[in-house]
Amino acid sequence: MSKTKCILCEKFKDSSKCRSVSSTAYKWFHEHLQDKNIRFSEDDLRLCSSCTGHFYNLKASIDSSTTLPDLSPVDIVDTNDDGLTLENVIYAGLGQKKCLICRQNRDSSSNMITMPKSARLDLLVLHRIYAPQGVRCCQQHILKYGRLNPNDFIEMHDRQKLKTILQPQEVISILDDLLKLIEEAIKSPRLDFHDPMLSNDDYLAWTGWDIAEFDTMFDMLSPFLRSSCNREARNALAIFLD
Repeated sequence: MSKTKCILCEKFKDSSKCRSVSSTAYKWFHEHLQDKNIRFSEDDLRLCSSCTGHFYNLKASIDSSTTLPDLSPVDIVDTNDDGLTLENVIYAGLGQKKCLICRQNRDSSSNMITMPKSARLDLLVLHRIYAPQGVRCCQQHILKYGRLNPNDFIEMHDRQKLKTILQPQEVISILDDLLKLIEEAIKSPRLDFHDPMLSNDDYLAWTGWDIAEFDTMFDMLSPFLRSSCNREARNALAIFLD
């Protein structure tokens, strides 16, 4: 399995869990690295899925003209988790012809679907992005059972914090929608790697391995893994890989 180095955390990660940030769309990031005298190749600039949230926070800081201290890429990674607040939740926006995730315009609606409630919940929990009811996205971003592909890169250009777009007449409808998302979270089944309905795509998306590769590794490590009342050994391995 090939490995690639993440530009932010400087760790070598599974290539399937990294995405390219070499495009000129990320010129702001390239300039930031240059300002910090960080050496990199624009032809092979990679970001691991674990650093996606920190990447977005960095973009927000630069957009707000906040002066960042002279830090290394590792120091930039903020390990503080303040939970979901109006200060850190991003508003995804509206629109029927532009994908909510990749922000690409689609001429035909055949490749677009209304974003499932479970995928909107994933977007909120994983990326702190609130997507209002009825928004649309490319079908390729949605996995089986309506879940968001956690490895897909989310275009953050021109997005705003939720608190900046709130109008008095919208507060009640947004609050009502958020309560429904919380209800969805309560009712949703937990991700279980004993579930025979999980497909190869599900395994690849969450662990970087297909089912056969995961089973092989689990068989090798299972003598050293212990289940607990909170987490079964197979799920523990999957969480470690995520």
